[in-house]
Amino acid sequence: MMKSNRKNHEKIIFKENIEATIWIPVRLLISISIIAFFTFLVVIGTQIGTENIQQNNFHNSMIEVKQSLESLYRHGDSRNLLDPINNPGSKRVYSITIPETINYVGFGRKNKDPDLLVSCIQYLSVKGSTFLWLDTSIELISGVKQNDVWYPNQNNTGFFLSSGSYYLIAELVSDNSHQFILMYNERK
Repeated sequence: MMKSNRKNHEKIIFKENIEATIWIPVRLLISISIIAFFTFLVVIGTQIGTENIQQNNFHNSMIEVKQSLESLYRHGDSRNLLDPINNPGSKRVYSITIPETINYVGFGRKNKDPDLLVSCIQYLSVKGSTFLWLDTSIELISGVKQNDVWYPNQNNTGFFLSSGSYYLIAELVSDNSHQFILMYNERK
């Protein structure tokens, strides 16, 4: 037979120890707080990263639009505004999505002053204004539809968009004195 260290008839008595049970909720709260803090950091980091990626993608798409407009101006055929029977001008259609972080995008000048932003794509974001300068001979003018034909607006001002999705159309036109790009849009 084996000898037992304890005697068979002796009872084991447990002392009541409630110190461990007091610390369980405190440790649980500390753990939850630490997990919530790191989750918050991950969410904020992801949001900042997503905004930066959106702005970089938008900037790259505006550079592509700029290059395409310059190519259209140099190599396209223009529609004569004074001859309604004339062939349509060369066109480019751009699908543009402007993120919420961009306040507005402007193509061309804001007012009649001939020296203000004629050959420029400008956009304003939380990081500030960004200018993409086109060839100085290129003039960007917003279009107005009259009798199913697009004409330049009477002030010859530029074209502006806010955040959202658009189909932007650029058409090369001339009025016998000079050639310019007429811009208009259709909302997606």
